[in-house]
Amino acid sequence: MRNHRLVLLALLAFSPHGGIAAEIRRVEFEGLRRVPVETLRRSVETAPGGGLDPNRLESDLRRLAALGILEHAAVATRDAGGGRVDVVFTVAEAPVLNSFEIWLAPHPGRSETCGLAA
Repeated sequence: MRNHRLVLLALLAFSPHGGIAAEIRRVEFEGLRRVPVETLRRSVETAPGGGLDPNRLESDLRRLAALGILEHAAVATRDAGGGRVDVVFTVAEAPVLNSFEIWLAPHPGRSETCGLAA
């Protein structure tokens, strides 16, 4: 069984105005190859215009991991200027099963084996 990893790497940015969380300018997903970005976007609550919330980012990562289609997920922020940040989810998709084989043991009294490959 493949070991799925969830990285809680939130590099949080705060506004210079009294420690108030920075406003999110943009939410991006990097590392996608087959999975449509909208599939992941629907699973996260972090959205442009909202305030940066470490608890929400952690919950978002857990929801992404629960989809079962990612091998790795991490989140970080980039300073976007003016007290705003871009939130970047970096993911690695889980490998896709593209072949399998089934082999049966020989029947008592027979020496040959039987198999199926797809």
